[in-house]
Amino acid sequence: MHRSGRLLYSTNGAAHPIKPLPIDLGRLRVDGAAPRMWLDGMETVLPAMEFLLLRYLAERHGEILPRRELLTAAWGDRPSVSSNSLAVHLARLRNRLEGDIGEDWIRPIRGIGYQFLVPPRLPTQHGPVRQGS
Repeated sequence: MHRSGRLLYSTNGAAHPIKPLPIDLGRLRVDGAAPRMWLDGMETVLPAMEFLLLRYLAERHGEILPRRELLTAAWGDRPSVSSNSLAVHLARLRNRLEGDIGEDWIRPIRGIGYQFLVPPRLPTQHGPVRQGS
């Protein structure tokens, strides 16, 4: 068996879809296929574009990713999509991750792109604070 794109081919040539594995980064878990994440155990259903961006960032957590790479990962090679579209979707995703507690999950790197980090859990008296979806 070998992989080609998103399919797994057996030795007889039959193609079988590959279900992506979930990503587990401690406090954050991203579903393998459905647009869901769990932050500190709380599930959130994500819009499709935010899910694509989150999976891409989480798979490469800690790396500094250029804007162009993120644009291509989310929208392919469509030239009509601007960096502003990326910034808007990342701001929405950042709001879902950071909420009101001021954590820094998606860090902009001036002149380059973004870096995805998993901050340690902040101590709170009433558990994690989350905004609705």
